[in-house]
Amino acid sequence: FRAEYLMGQHTLSAGVEWEKLDVFNLFVATSRGQAFFNSIADFQARRANRYAYGNAVTNNPADAAAEFAYSNTALYLQDRWRVADALTLTFGVRHERFDSSDTPRFNQGYFNRYGFANTETLDGRDLTLPRFGFEWEAGERTTITGGVGLFGGGTPNVWVSNSYSNDGAISGFIDCTRGTAPSAACPAAVLAALDNINLTTVPQAFQNQLATQAGSGTVNAIDPNFEIPSSYRYQLGVDQKFDLGFAGDDYRFNVDLTYTEVKDGVLWRHQRLVPIGTLQDGRPRYGYRANDPSTGAGRGTGTHDILLTNTAKGSSLVASAELSKTWDTPAGLFDASIGYAFMDAEDVTSATSSVALSNWDNLAVSDINNPGVATSNYEIRHRFPIRFSWRKNLFGDNESAVNLFVERRSGRPFSW
Repeated sequence: FRAEYLMGQHTLSAGVEWEKLDVFNLFVATSRGQAFFNSIADFQARRANRYAYGNAVTNNPADAAAEFAYSNTALYLQDRWRVADALTLTFGVRHERFDSSDTPRFNQGYFNRYGFANTETLDGRDLTLPRFGFEWEAGERTTITGGVGLFGGGTPNVWVSNSYSNDGAISGFIDCTRGTAPSAACPAAVLAALDNINLTTVPQAFQNQLATQAGSGTVNAIDPNFEIPSSYRYQLGVDQKFDLGFAGDDYRFNVDLTYTEVKDGVLWRHQRLVPIGTLQDGRPRYGYRANDPSTGAGRGTGTHDILLTNTAKGSSLVASAELSKTWDTPAGLFDASIGYAFMDAEDVTSATSSVALSNWDNLAVSDINNPGVATSNYEIRHRFPIRFSWRKNLFGDNESAVNLFVERRSGRPFSW
């Protein structure tokens, strides 16, 4: 729903948006087993050195699927005020609220370990986004624009989905290696199954062991104090038209500067790990918690508790310039432009994965549970785009077009 009302020099706009999303996500890693061999000879002899198996404790991966729904209600109000013939100011505010009646399965062991439940969702979380912009016609051929505001959105739903498919209550994980002493996580019967491995089916001993692990599996949870991700954005731009005499008229030159500062970003932490010392170069050394109570069988080192939380660190600066020109000729309409863009972007985590564990450990940092700000994976330091196009109505009112785009740019910051 959208409404608009004219009141003198003010154009008032208001609206309501409602969106509902139903999610079904079936992603159960290693549900068919994963075998490791030390040599070709061991592979031929079906003698596994290590075997990993993750699944629902029912041994049916469909039971560990994430299935939930949530809605997003947005209200917005805007006032576009024409202060003078050459100056327009825009004030606005947008409020968004998330609602959901679906929660992940409660895991008692997780609650015992950390004192809060793994059932947090986006339900009831909201975000207020104020914004201001201006457009000033500083001269007959010069326009200056700018604005500041808080912006949100763009967070992949799979990061929320992880809490439903990795509740640790219905899902489990076993990772056993030959030569280790029998334990609650890897008893003797399971270790014996490393011999005569059949790669087409999961060994029955592993399936039987997994069935005992209800409540002991990997947990992905959302911080009770989690805030919807948002960033402050500041923008300034200049659009200048000019003539070049013998080289033609009506050239256009644009310069834009955008600075973004994170208010609430995303960050993952491994809750089972705690500092246990300091390495020689000063980095913290981590180990598993001394007391890690859980229901069901013992938890192995391949079982993780990953918390989705926030960070207030991260920023980016983007500066760009473009020179463009249009030629209207009997042969058709020709457009050409050449530009340059500079980017300096830093973040705590570039969040390149859909998997919580991968987002936590796919970082090059000195402190894995407290990563600092570093160059973003998405930074493209220098970029030079060139565009050329031709358009003409060759057959009646039907326009034909040819477009050419060339780009030279810096590579990605990281090659792995």
